[in-house]
Amino acid sequence: MAISGGACVLAILLLAFYRARGLEESQIAFPPGGAAVDAPAFSPGGADDQYALPPGGAGDAPAFSPGGVGASLIAVPPVGWPGDFALPPGGAGDAPAYSPGGADDAYALPPGGAGNAPAYSPGGADDAYALPPGGAAGAPALSPPGGAGAYNELADDDLFDTQGVSDTFANSLNVVKPQPRRGRNFDIPDPSEKIFNVLQFGAKSDGKKDCAQAFIKAWRATCDFNGKARLVIPGGTFLLSQVVFGGPCIGPAPKIVQVVGNLKATTDISEYSSPEWFLFESISGLVIIGPGTFDGQGDAVWEYNDCKSNQNCAQLPSNIKLIKVKNAIVRGISSVNSKGKHLFITMCEKIRIQKLHLTAPEDSPNTDGIHISNTNDVRIVQTNIATGDDCIAIIAGATNVFVNRLTCGPGHGISVGSLGKYPDEKDVRGITVSDCTFTGTDNGVRIKTWPGSPPSAASGMLFQNLIMNNVRFPIIIDQEYCSSKTCSNKGTPSRVQISNVHYINVRGTSTTAFPVKLMCSKQFPCKDVQLTNIDLRYNGSPATSTCDNAKVRYSGRQNPPPCK
Repeated sequence: MAISGGACVLAILLLAFYRARGLEESQIAFPPGGAAVDAPAFSPGGADDQYALPPGGAGDAPAFSPGGVGASLIAVPPVGWPGDFALPPGGAGDAPAYSPGGADDAYALPPGGAGNAPAYSPGGADDAYALPPGGAAGAPALSPPGGAGAYNELADDDLFDTQGVSDTFANSLNVVKPQPRRGRNFDIPDPSEKIFNVLQFGAKSDGKKDCAQAFIKAWRATCDFNGKARLVIPGGTFLLSQVVFGGPCIGPAPKIVQVVGNLKATTDISEYSSPEWFLFESISGLVIIGPGTFDGQGDAVWEYNDCKSNQNCAQLPSNIKLIKVKNAIVRGISSVNSKGKHLFITMCEKIRIQKLHLTAPEDSPNTDGIHISNTNDVRIVQTNIATGDDCIAIIAGATNVFVNRLTCGPGHGISVGSLGKYPDEKDVRGITVSDCTFTGTDNGVRIKTWPGSPPSAASGMLFQNLIMNNVRFPIIIDQEYCSSKTCSNKGTPSRVQISNVHYINVRGTSTTAFPVKLMCSKQFPCKDVQLTNIDLRYNGSPATSTCDNAKVRYSGRQNPPPCK
């Protein structure tokens, strides 16, 4: 009874503390046994398991270091954050597959040595797909970008895990999900954080006054605070013109932006000096969390988009843009009716995206869900996208992009490209799209390059465990892509070399008789394209594959039949 009474007292004190910071009771989770009984640390597991003990009790806490991005969001915090890459309780030998360690935090070999690696093991230049010791013949499948260790890095976390990944991957990695461990849940403020509320800087939540300057002042105070800091945008409606949240920031990372309210963009395009509404720039260590909404009010300006007739059209503002941001999490927000793209990511490193809802009408122009260019290490999971353009567009310079459990549609599907429109584009490599569902989209997974393009390359792409529901072209490579009515280089071969592309376990229905279209460059034919277990039906009628200038290998079931 004494313990229970103490727990109640502590709970009341904590509640009063958080109320003083302007937070709701729903944001404070207590463990099953009460705050005083078993709350030594946060662990992943959702609302009913926020305060679970480590496997052996509090004394087991050294298993994985606290701090950094936090176990509840990323199994192993990114390099450079406090407490990253700590060993499991039993040491390196307890790692179920490749474990972090080695020089520069590279992935060390499994306990049995290199010979125990049944799939492609990491190594190779720039984490390319290195062959296992026994050669390609002994490899059951490709490993994800970054090598097999990348999946072990994700394996023990409820956010980025191997749930739904094919048996080939799971078996090859011998993944064993460990017990919950300590970590950080960013929905719950750290008691040592300083809270900066936009209302304290003059913002009004009535949706009538432009609050952009108040938001910028609140961010400046958050970014410049030499301690843990959180910017809170409370409930209500806030009208905003262009907002810039710039770094670098001082104090410990990450800086947290918590959006609860509804943000509405102004509709006068002249108020935007560059094509974005919310800009996050030059920040190392950033967390953006919901459940708030970014409403771009794009329906007021879409009529000014002339990209269908103008190859060099001006881009309308994206709802959110990240430029030169490193070690960032974007989770639980909604974006609706963006004037342009919903989330634009460029020149960034280590971006984690989860549980976003991005929506715009099917006929809204150029409202891509997520655009990624010149960025390394992006992971997108459990996200819903329904727009008028690509659900995800992976553009020049994107490397090591992982997409899992995405629902897409309506829209244009997931695209690698378009590529080759501009000179000196960087290559695309290491793309994994797994366990996604496409419904009513123009395309499923598409690779598109412009005709007459400058030379570049797109390689190391894996599209696996995909469901197509009434998709026009479920699998398509289009190296004669042109987005406008007139193309100056039409008929000239693309010089983007596409290679090492694997489609595995793709099934569902197509609205055309050509569910598989591989239209590659005459000058640079597609190399090492493999289709395994494809079952795409067309209204109960026979379907056909078309292949131009492509070297294709087949295995398993093939419907439609292979190209002749």
